Amino acid sequence: MQVAAGQTHETVHLIDWEHPEKNDFALAEEVTLKGGYQPRPDLVLYINGIAIGVFLKGREMSEAKSKFQCLLFRSAKVISFFLIAVSCQFSQGYGKEKLIAVTLEYPPYNYTDKKTNSVVGATPELMRAISKEMGYELDIRSLPWKRSQMLLATGKAQIIFTYTRSHERQKVAYYSNPISTLRTIFVKNRHSKVPSKWEKLSDLKEYRIGINGGYNYPPVFMQALEKKLLPKVDPISSQNPTIQNLRKLLINRIDYVICPPDCLAEINKLPKKDRESIEKIDKTIGSERTFHVGFAKNYPGWKSAAVVRQKFNKLLDQYLQQGKVKAIYEKYNIDANYEILGSKLKIDWDRTLD
Repeated sequence: MQVAAGQTHETVHLIDWEHPEKNDFALAEEVTLKGGYQPRPDLVLYINGIAIGVFLKGREMSEAKSKFQCLLFRSAKVISFFLIAVSCQFSQGYGKEKLIAVTLEYPPYNYTDKKTNSVVGATPELMRAISKEMGYELDIRSLPWKRSQMLLATGKAQIIFTYTRSHERQKVAYYSNPISTLRTIFVKNRHSKVPSKWEKLSDLKEYRIGINGGYNYPPVFMQALEKKLLPKVDPISSQNPTIQNLRKLLINRIDYVICPPDCLAEINKLPKKDRESIEKIDKTIGSERTFHVGFAKNYPGWKSAAVVRQKFNKLLDQYLQQGKVKAIYEKYNIDANYEILGSKLKIDWDRTLD
């Protein structure tokens, strides 16, 4: 439900399925159901004032069978309206909870389909498949990355991806096991005279480097920023900062863009002449890192975040073993290091950094 215009939707649980003892249970005898036939079931079971079960003594059944017969399927004509309400309550209660997930424009992992206006890509496909098996429906929203992180931190979103680790992020989210891996490199304008090789990051201190605001880059790069070894960085915070940085690179407003090799998906959006002007410097900045899913610690009333994370990790391992993750990633031309995905590394991702 939405408590006010412009605010995020909140899930209202009519029945607490995780803590049965917190509900109010009641039995009523001979309840008259108004309608064409006006039957009077012998017993009606209520939880929190909601009728979820109706029973009739088995007058038409032999003594060898049950004393009671549930009318859920026996006589839909007699109590059709009543049972519609009952079935709705069961469908709501058993695993159709909608979870708010936030992400960013990061093709081919996550991006907005302009025709359907829905968030698609490798990670949303994987997330929807696993969430469906857990009994959840995902409301995935692609937003500027800083805003996505703010929504998670302030308890207005329950899930975030694709997520790398930092001390600040670990304060607000439980981390899943790795769902993918990433490397980070520099790209430059092929026609620019700036160097195509570098040994130390400080070698690039005289050059303008385009970065995406709010991104968690490799620790060695983040440390260089803190120490002001790279004083000419130029951050962009927007819905799609990578493509904006690439355009600035093409008109020589910046000298380098830091991005993963997968930013080729962004490069491919450019006209052919521009694509051919982008040169990759295929030297990894820092080391290979891991992508995760974050489950909010601060979402109001969502006390099962750690449990949901645990179930997600279990299903992720199954998907890896069955080749489902690889099948999804290959569809989007993602080359991941499957040897370190899932639970293979036995690391506490909530307390360690890259």
